[in-house]
Amino acid sequence: MNADNDESAIIRWLRFSEESLTKIDDIELAALKIHIVLEDALKFLLSKRLITNEDTFDDLRFEFSKLLEIALAGINNPHLLGALRALNNARNSISHRINSSAVSQKLEVFVREIAYMQGEKPHWPSELSDQIKSLRKAFYDAGYAIFDFAINSTPKNSA
Repeated sequence: MNADNDESAIIRWLRFSEESLTKIDDIELAALKIHIVLEDALKFLLSKRLITNEDTFDDLRFEFSKLLEIALAGINNPHLLGALRALNNARNSISHRINSSAVSQKLEVFVREIAYMQGEKPHWPSELSDQIKSLRKAFYDAGYAIFDFAINSTPKNSA
């Protein structure tokens, strides 16, 4: 997600959460948009961990799977890692296949892994509208976790 303005990744994530994602009623479109915004969040995390400017990675093209492994290296959160891998698999199924029956299953894994990360009982509803709501919540929780790691892993200047 290339920043078209000077907003930070956190503000872009919040704005998307509140203004855009709530209007999307197509699960595949929601998955694609969520993937883009969480990719932006992972670049933010990586920039904070490497103590560099937030926009350092804006124009660099990373494979999502590589970015994920690098940004989360050394962070012990297997559920977040599993969730983001599942989201990437769902995105790839949507982007590279005309019809993929596995998309829903992959998004279910994303939602379930985030629920496990949150210590919640995982649930994937049967109704599409409820699946989209579950996907939105998982997106919010995943983004919050990524930004929390970014903020709390940033070394403080010693003065």
